[in-house]
Amino acid sequence: MEIVLICTVFGVFILFSFKLGYQFGQNKSVEVVIPKEKKTIKEHIKQKKAEKEQEEELDEIYKVINNMENYNGTSEGQEVIK
Repeated sequence: MEIVLICTVFGVFILFSFKLGYQFGQNKSVEVVIPKEKKTIKEHIKQKKAEKEQEEELDEIYKVINNMENYNGTSEGQEVIK
């Protein structure tokens, strides 16, 4: 008897949740994104690694430019470069 009651309560809950989700979803448009090409995990890791290396190189370049702008004949205000 308890099993029937539990199944009925959960069934009603599921239907109620579906109805609420359907009503809230009426006002929003759904955008389907179809990937043009699938990337493997290794390619994704390589891409992230390359982006990180590029950011590090840009940081070094900005340090050099900043050092050139702050140069006044002493080492004061200079940043250490790798």
